[in-house]
Amino acid sequence: MYSYEERMRAVKLYIKLGKRLGATIRELGYPTKNALKGWHREYQRLRECPIFCVIAIWSMLPERSKDDDHIRGTAGRTTEGLRAA
Repeated sequence: MYSYEERMRAVKLYIKLGKRLGATIRELGYPTKNALKGWHREYQRLRECPIFCVIAIWSMLPERSKDDDHIRGTAGRTTEGLRAA
């Protein structure tokens, strides 16, 4: 299993080398082609997730209370109101 830092290093090199799997793996000595493709896919998914995605996920968590609103910075607003804004 690779650390977060090792995965990020691989993904950034992969992008820098023009998304060439073989060249990236040769230079680093790891990972497999499928692992690198998966790491890159996950990197893109998380990078492209807007803040509203995070707020929507937060609102679906169980056992929330009104006190949690100050953490989100959305006190008095609903996720529907945020989407319309």
